[in-house]
Amino acid sequence: MNWFFIALGAPFLYSVVTHLDKYLIHRFKKDKTEERGVGGLILYSALFGLFVSFCIFLFLGTNVAIPLSDIGIMFLVGFSGVTATILYLHAMEKDEASIVAPLFQMIPVFGLILEYFILNIIPSNIQIVGSFIIVIAGIVLATEYEGFKIRRIKSSIIFFMLGSSLFFALVSILFKYVTSNLENFWVSSFWEYLSWGVIGIILFFVIPVYRKDFINSLKRDGILLFGINIAGESITTVANSLKNFAALLVPVTLVYSVEALQPIFVFAFGILITLFLPKMSQEDISRKALLMKGIPIIFMIVGTILILH
Repeated sequence: MNWFFIALGAPFLYSVVTHLDKYLIHRFKKDKTEERGVGGLILYSALFGLFVSFCIFLFLGTNVAIPLSDIGIMFLVGFSGVTATILYLHAMEKDEASIVAPLFQMIPVFGLILEYFILNIIPSNIQIVGSFIIVIAGIVLATEYEGFKIRRIKSSIIFFMLGSSLFFALVSILFKYVTSNLENFWVSSFWEYLSWGVIGIILFFVIPVYRKDFINSLKRDGILLFGINIAGESITTVANSLKNFAALLVPVTLVYSVEALQPIFVFAFGILITLFLPKMSQEDISRKALLMKGIPIIFMIVGTILILH
């Protein structure tokens, strides 16, 4: 069962990054003199792609040339990734990590839809059932209650995370398509991260609000922002490596089934951070809130496992 613990490390680390994102949003959204949004964080994430692509280039040298058509697809991958991140950060800006992050379970649902239209792969009946379970559980999770009665459905959270999940699913399919043609993961990664950086530069010059947030945060908290972003990207790289290594030991579906447990880690970390590090982040951990979040999260995990089998 060694593969299980290797694979389990990936969702564990992804959950750490989720709460780092939440901390950054709360830490830098406001200061004493002005209101700040997530524009600066978006540019930090995008421009960090230039650093990663440069590191890959140093490793590969000049062996990064690919057909122009594949470059176009990889820039579409970069655009989709940046768009997905923008939507995700706006959702995290509005609600708790333990509500937002589990909605990423919608990614496999969109994966099935995109595979049907792009690759003509027909989903099985059990995958369709799993998709419906995830959608219904996601709506329940993103619903605000008064007592045990529905007060309102958080439509903005659902909208942001549906969009984010769709674009992340598109990233996975397009990246897999190009990588399978090139048969070189690192070359594909070079072009993906380079596209992130180029799109970040475009956003810097085209969107004044993002530029203002970025410059102001750089002046006040640049070292801390860079440090946390580097830590987050490093943790994500380790998580990706653990997932890929586990996939060498057992079938990929088993690895992704373990990754479906990520909402549980996000949920548990939210509780621990609220209890022991309340200045970092706080979530509603009342009995009712834990029940209203815990049950749909479990159903979403079940739905994801059904999709993967």
